Amino acid sequence: MFCKSFHLLWVSLLILSGCTGDSGEHAVPLNPGASGITLASPIKIRESLAIDFSQVTGVANVNGRTYEMVQSGSGYRATINNIPINSDVQLNLLFQEQLPDGQALRLAYTDQITIAIGNSNQTRQILQAEYRYDYDADGDGISNIVERNNGSDPFIPENAVNRVVVVQLNIPQIINDPGITQVIALFADVPRAGSRPFANTFAFRGEVSSTIPVGIDIRLTQEYEGQRIIVARALTERPPGEEDIFIALTDDDFDFSLDSDGDGTSNLDELQAGTNPVGM
Repeated sequence: MFCKSFHLLWVSLLILSGCTGDSGEHAVPLNPGASGITLASPIKIRESLAIDFSQVTGVANVNGRTYEMVQSGSGYRATINNIPINSDVQLNLLFQEQLPDGQALRLAYTDQITIAIGNSNQTRQILQAEYRYDYDADGDGISNIVERNNGSDPFIPENAVNRVVVVQLNIPQIINDPGITQVIALFADVPRAGSRPFANTFAFRGEVSSTIPVGIDIRLTQEYEGQRIIVARALTERPPGEEDIFIALTDDDFDFSLDSDGDGTSNLDELQAGTNPVGM
């Protein structure tokens, strides 16, 4: 009776946070019998001021089978089993951002990587140079990741008639800025690039088609045990038109009553009190 031999594959992928080059990688110890992929997101994604990191997902395609990579701290992990010994493994990686309207925006990927598997576990590092960033959802010649960083809509060609939208805000005084970890700005459901010209001031800029109403959604978030909690939110809308838009938000524009666990105490009050905002 013929029995095909399999063993568990550990493809250990290491990209150093904060490094722009490929020097200085470290070997990762391998545990016999372990199986998985462990890596950080591509550095161009991590360095972006516009991308909502909490909505970035990773996908690994191994020998034609897709595995979702789960966020683990600042990195991603996936479990791969039953890789035949003495075979070649074909690996592709993809990172994409889930936008509020449900669309997945592809940001970075690798071409097919071949890993020769012998009789033992393997280590394979992914270098920054192996990532590609040329996805272009609207076909206007400007990649998705560049459009996200520019604040333009990656689904609307740049030759369309657009208008500029700028929103500026200060961290509301009621928050006391205990640990706002990210300010997310959505114009027409697309996250936009931001800057922080002063310690307490944020500014966001984006281009939106003149033919649609512009819904503006600003979320102030704070991290709690690995989860991103919205502590304040401002919603407003402008009608279609070709005029540029500038909005300066005040404290009165924000809703501070968001209550994730429904216990009657707002997320902001729970975080400031040191209690759990997502558990009763």
